[in-house]
Amino acid sequence: MRRWPLLVAGALLAAAAWAEDEPAGPELPEPEVRALLEPRQITVGDPLRLTLVLEWPAGAPDVEPRFPAWQETWGGAEILEVGPVERQRGTGGVTLFSQTLRLTAYRTGEIELPPLAIAVPFGEQTRELATPADLGFEVVSVLPEVAEGEEEQLQPRPPSALETLPVGQRFALASAVLLALCALLAVLVARRHPEAFGGLLSPPRLPPLEELIESLKTVDPAAGSEPAHTAMSMALRTFLGRTTGVAAVEHTTSEIQRDLRSSELEPALGQRIVSLLRHCDQAKFIKGFEVPPEEIAARLEECRAIARAVDLHLHPPAEETAEDEPADLAASGRAA
Repeated sequence: MRRWPLLVAGALLAAAAWAEDEPAGPELPEPEVRALLEPRQITVGDPLRLTLVLEWPAGAPDVEPRFPAWQETWGGAEILEVGPVERQRGTGGVTLFSQTLRLTAYRTGEIELPPLAIAVPFGEQTRELATPADLGFEVVSVLPEVAEGEEEQLQPRPPSALETLPVGQRFALASAVLLALCALLAVLVARRHPEAFGGLLSPPRLPPLEELIESLKTVDPAAGSEPAHTAMSMALRTFLGRTTGVAAVEHTTSEIQRDLRSSELEPALGQRIVSLLRHCDQAKFIKGFEVPPEEIAARLEECRAIARAVDLHLHPPAEETAEDEPADLAASGRAA
């Protein structure tokens, strides 16, 4: 009977040791929240684009973060548009969650964007990650600044009586006629000898397809992944804006995908456009994301192929109808 207390004590000690060795639960990773703000300085009422990016480490369990419930304002800025939360796979298995906002402000000075929480449910816990604390932008006035001592000079003068100009009416009329003749002569010379004016006369804008091809000629795949994809994305967005009417330069890739679904382009062609734009977004927004030069060259060729397909779909070649053939044959018979 004396052995029972010893056995009970040993069992309790073993249970305590096993409980200490058992892990308490999954360790929370250390994610990172970044903000991409462009431009940093605007004039009163101009929009700017802010993209919040949450980098979730590789190997961590899958999560669904909850971005802030946006209202009409954020600090001293007004929110014009809120984009959807996009999920992308980065380098090294990192998961990127991003959301793009369009902001503006109607007062000058420094506009601060106070930190807001991004909730990340992780198991039975919820972790709150704050946006960068030093986030903000500057709003400048469209009016020139007035230096000290110039306030009195800017005050309006009192009304005064009309003064007679020393120049006569005939001289003013003769000057106007001479100026008109000089302008007419300049126009005639410019039409007959345009090389005499050099670059003063701007050439007409190229058609959308030729403009895209000329823009891509300046892209060097070996110059770097980010500048090459930035130029490629801008050229394709400008082409889409001129041909399909989609505001591709101002909209995000997700908004462009939504607009293309309601356009007259084929769904397969729209998917090619969105896929190429997403590749460009990865190279622009992910730090250290590098693409080999040969793959950049392949994407440039894909961009040209997409533009040709869009141009061919919107402007199909004219085909001769069967009804026109008998008329042509009859005309040739009469001529014979």
